[in-house]
Amino acid sequence: MAALLLSDPLIAHQREREFTCSKRLQSRSRAVARSRVQFYERKQVERFKSRRKREELEIDHLTQVASITPRQARRLLQKHGADWPKLKREAEALKPKTDDI
Repeated sequence: MAALLLSDPLIAHQREREFTCSKRLQSRSRAVARSRVQFYERKQVERFKSRRKREELEIDHLTQVASITPRQARRLLQKHGADWPKLKREAEALKPKTDDI
């Protein structure tokens, strides 16, 4: 009976079809997994870019408000974070004294 099942062309075709379907599903699941990884990598890059843009905006604002260099503003932001009252106090201390002129 087993030899009869293996030699039947319809059963052989059906098994081959099941095999190719399972292979196709595996390749689809790999493609989905790859696309998910790519999606999360893109999201991570977008977050990084938005964080950098936000930092640059904060640096620009601090340089305009306190009249310090962008390098000094960047160092203050790295040191104190987004604590604006403290940033302004520290920036005022760094501001060049022009009253003596």
